Amino acid sequence: MEKEERMKGRMFMGSIADNMPRIIPVSTSILALIWIFLGIKSYGVWDEYKGPKSGFFPTIIAFVLLIVSVIAIFTSKNKAKPFFESGNWLIAIALMKMVLMSYIFGLELSVVAFMLLWLRVKEKYSWKITLITTISVMLIVVGVFRMWLKIQFPLGLIGYFIT
Repeated sequence: MEKEERMKGRMFMGSIADNMPRIIPVSTSILALIWIFLGIKSYGVWDEYKGPKSGFFPTIIAFVLLIVSVIAIFTSKNKAKPFFESGNWLIAIALMKMVLMSYIFGLELSVVAFMLLWLRVKEKYSWKITLITTISVMLIVVGVFRMWLKIQFPLGLIGYFIT
């Protein structure tokens, strides 16, 4: 009984792995179409007097993504079947946890914690390299996005109580 369940799981994962060269481009095509729609309908692309609107850049990127995805769909027939190791999912799971933690601690603190833990624990860099990298990235993020572009990152629950 247990063997049958394991075989079903392997067959399911095998079918996903067999179709992965097509699944990813189809998914990115759908995502691109959603962003094209949102960019044009919700955010707007161009203002007659002011120039580009907030949907201009996402719409351009979405068109490029759509073109590349369609090319990838047609060329995916010749791709080899990918091999997935369980460790490959670690970065995706860690990033999802970082996003979830941003609702509690805010985006900036979650990114700092993610970088510190990833560089020190997973990649085993020295504290010197870890701190220099984390501080440099956060200076760029705060300097460019928060101060220059005036983008307000999510504060999280703790941020709402502090401010």
